[in-house]
Amino acid sequence: MSQAVELLNRGLDVFALRGLGAASLDGTGGIRIAYWESAQEKCVRLWARMDAALFTSGTAVVRAPDGSIKEEPEPTVLAWQESMRYYRMSQVTDDLFDAFRNVYLALESILSAIEPIKVGARGRAAESEETWFKRALASVADSVALDTYSAGGSGNAVHDIYDELHNRVRNRVFHAKDGLGALLPQSLESRVQVGEAKKRYSELYLEVASKQLNTPLGSGSTRLSESAMDEMREGILSRGPNLGFTSDTTPFDSADTELSPRGDPCVIVPVQAIDDPQASEGYAAVIGRTSVHEHASSVTTIGRFGLLGARATPG
Repeated sequence: MSQAVELLNRGLDVFALRGLGAASLDGTGGIRIAYWESAQEKCVRLWARMDAALFTSGTAVVRAPDGSIKEEPEPTVLAWQESMRYYRMSQVTDDLFDAFRNVYLALESILSAIEPIKVGARGRAAESEETWFKRALASVADSVALDTYSAGGSGNAVHDIYDELHNRVRNRVFHAKDGLGALLPQSLESRVQVGEAKKRYSELYLEVASKQLNTPLGSGSTRLSESAMDEMREGILSRGPNLGFTSDTTPFDSADTELSPRGDPCVIVPVQAIDDPQASEGYAAVIGRTSVHEHASSVTTIGRFGLLGARATPG
């Protein structure tokens, strides 16, 4: 499937250069349709992603050792620092590579505020990027657990973070010299590497900035434990979801509760669940298979398909 996305991107690249209009793919991770033939059968693969959202709320009361309720302290005034601009832009852009660039610049900015780069008489850097970055990163090692953010390798977190962040991701995103392994925008393989690095180093920036600015900072989200994610997933899958499709071509509406709003016959395909090999931990793939000879002759085309329970009307 990644090959199909790459070929589509190459076609759009050619269209743009020919003056036929600039366009980009959107939502390739949400829905895909593939078709192929063999000597024995014709196959159509329908692939879609469904995310389950969890909403929680809670309150807490802080008490002193004697049981009395502690008064809420005055909120800390957060002084502005340039790195905040880069971090904010990394969160609002819908382009992954732009997001990574700004995360890198946010981290570079906050580290240079802590440990400035040495500047020579002419106002130019008097030390290499590597020398400064490693020194600046080492300067926060006493207050930040760098091992948490290191991809590992040498056992030296400062070296490993620099090697991954600067050499294996930053240089390959910022530069495009032929033969040096540049990371291409919208390449699925590149997106996995850049996305993982962007997430991890966003968290590193927040921790470094929190210590430097002397105030708690958060990403605005909470990660569930692996066991909690497993419980949620099993709860959903235990209700027996199935795959279904119908000839109904009614446009999709998020308020729909039926596979076929106009009441057309549907084909229901039982599924089995496996760990999704193309997604991060916690995701499950549900797989169903049916032959064209097994379902109703009234369902001769696929207008809508989806993951559903027992509410659709079999054809």
